[in-house]
Amino acid sequence: MAFVTEFIPEDDLIKYRIAEINDKVRKANFESEWTIDREKDVYLRWMRTERGDVGKSDFMFSWKGSVFWVALCRSGSTERGEEGWTRWTIWSYGGTSNLHVPQELKPHYDEVVKDFKDALTAYKDKGAFSQFSDHTASFDF
Repeated sequence: MAFVTEFIPEDDLIKYRIAEINDKVRKANFESEWTIDREKDVYLRWMRTERGDVGKSDFMFSWKGSVFWVALCRSGSTERGEEGWTRWTIWSYGGTSNLHVPQELKPHYDEVVKDFKDALTAYKDKGAFSQFSDHTASFDF
């Protein structure tokens, strides 16, 4: 199965405790969405965009039950109706270009990075709210 971007079904909101996660980070529970590969038990969620840091967004990534956060910068096309593209870069003060994963995922690092990139590719530029039917993603990590 491949990644799909969708509004989270009611059963999954409960199963994955989405409202509880949202409450902890003060994210509205309105129209929760994700990009998920159910077969792999892997999902990506946009959580927030920092005020004052245009282009910096915080994502939550769950890989087979291990959850971690990633701050990304996004650049790309914004014109509706055109073929879209997005370039994703790890946001950091130190200029790192590696995806930082929890210790328990380090033995699976290459697979985690591949799944993370595949999820971002399916997410396009704005998840379920994307205006692009055709989209290309590229990565600086």
